Amino acid sequence: MQNLLKKSVGTRVMPRQPLMVMAAEKYYVYRYGKFGISHFYSFTAATDSGAMDAAQVVPDGSSDIVFHCGDGYRADCYGTRLYSHGLVDIPTIQPGSRMFGIRFYQGQAYLPNNFPEAELTENRVNMYAIMRDHQTLDRICRSKNFMEQIQIFLSMYLNDYCKFTEMSMKNYAVDYMLRRMMESRGLVKQKDLSDETKYSVRYLNELFTQNLGVSPKAFCRMIQYQYLISLLNTGSNLSDVAFKAGFYDQAHFIHEFKLFTNMTPTCYLKKLHNSGYEKKLVVMNQQNFMSHEQQTF
Repeated sequence: MQNLLKKSVGTRVMPRQPLMVMAAEKYYVYRYGKFGISHFYSFTAATDSGAMDAAQVVPDGSSDIVFHCGDGYRADCYGTRLYSHGLVDIPTIQPGSRMFGIRFYQGQAYLPNNFPEAELTENRVNMYAIMRDHQTLDRICRSKNFMEQIQIFLSMYLNDYCKFTEMSMKNYAVDYMLRRMMESRGLVKQKDLSDETKYSVRYLNELFTQNLGVSPKAFCRMIQYQYLISLLNTGSNLSDVAFKAGFYDQAHFIHEFKLFTNMTPTCYLKKLHNSGYEKKLVVMNQQNFMSHEQQTF
């Protein structure tokens, strides 16, 4: 099994929430890409009820820690959703409030006190309830500087992450399945995973669900859906998107997309365009990190 792990490619599908951007005037994203973290984000939630009602959270297979900053400190960790939710189901986000968030890669959320990611599917947990260091949580909530919030979080998280990875008894089969699912962008067959790991399909199903709170089949569909979103955001035409994502006809592609988004791909793109998505989203990386270091949000 360890030889299989060494041969597998660590391809990742970035977990995205484009419809969440609709709830902000500006939505800042810093792509981190290390230690299980996909990216950090920061925004001030809209006071307009229409914008808040239009925003959605869609299945992404990942977990988020969301901080409500300013008055009334709050920090919650949310697991993946199995279908589209409005922000009414994300009570940490309140109109006019400053938000800071961490989005983990799929299956890589390392939480305080080894809190199991499997218990977060369609659920949330209060960070103050599972973490002893309330002072650090307060510092993050109190800060008005995005970069400072990132640094405070990492100073806390990286120490725990290193300890966790040293002591982790994470099952090699689960890790291998995750890698193959990412590598294939959700298209790997369960029979192939069984053949490659030498475990039965039934055993792998039970093991994966026990560790991540969602079945391998459902997880693969989320990864395929997230890949669809990334392709749609590049401006590719629908036929090309469907083919690249592994669909052989548009009807199946549209049906699958509607299951996760409650709208067709065409309506989804129109909704993003009408909300000014491209103007709202500010993507930051290491090259422009320093230029934003003193900016407050």
